[in-house]
Amino acid sequence: MSGEARGLSRREAIARLLGAGMVTTVGADLLEAFAAPATLPYRPRFFGDDDFRTVAAIASRIIPTDETPGALEARVEEWIDFFTAAAEDERQSLYRLGLARLEAWCQERHAAAFMALDNAQQDEALTSLGQLSPEFFEAIKGDTIVGFYTSEIGLRELNWGGQTFHTECPGCTHPEHLQAEPLFRPSGRPPAP
Repeated sequence: MSGEARGLSRREAIARLLGAGMVTTVGADLLEAFAAPATLPYRPRFFGDDDFRTVAAIASRIIPTDETPGALEARVEEWIDFFTAAAEDERQSLYRLGLARLEAWCQERHAAAFMALDNAQQDEALTSLGQLSPEFFEAIKGDTIVGFYTSEIGLRELNWGGQTFHTECPGCTHPEHLQAEPLFRPSGRPPAP
């Protein structure tokens, strides 16, 4: 029986877990953000509505929906928002400035916001962003990849089988990763030199 069925709301349960020292405030924030029913819309913690939609559009250009689900279906923008809200001021500034530079470039070049551009224009804007603000572009690209491949959808795409030991990485085709030796074998001993 769920806590709510016993008369205990999610918020009360999280407060009790915090009080008992069973979760940290970051853990409580994670529970609150990602344990909410899927029927409730996500409320951004860091980005304003326009920037949140722009982050979603950028993530969707980085990992688009094709024959398989992309960043949009994995709700990567929610992960990026949550992660950025909890980040240091430096990372938050990187996102604010990067999004502002992107919008300024779009206004200068197309007299429109990033969200109003077609796919080809958005791709052009992101290519330019990689030159105008390479740190921001690398950050949002990396956050999109981490957000996607740690989501249920991304893990399914990798054929992740759970907490099991693999001698190779399922789904990975990078040659440099295929030759990697694990630091510890299932026996718990390091590999022989």
